[in-house]
Amino acid sequence: MHLRVRSNDSLLWNFKCREPVIKKRINIGAGTHPKLSAANVQMTAADACELLAQGGHPKVQRLLSRWGRRLENSGSV
Repeated sequence: MHLRVRSNDSLLWNFKCREPVIKKRINIGAGTHPKLSAANVQMTAADACELLAQGGHPKVQRLLSRWGRRLENSGSV
């Protein structure tokens, strides 16, 4: 887990995990610094690594949940 400082002075939490099957390292963004504390980011990172261990993919899971929320909010079928 590390805090990334961008050129526009924004602070982003990132953490690195390794996919168990293909052994590729992935970087996962957890959010911005003022909104999330280090403790919250550590819990998010632990959940993502646990999902990877179970054969899931945290980025895909996040996209699916976002699309599900958008469909619920739009009222579309």
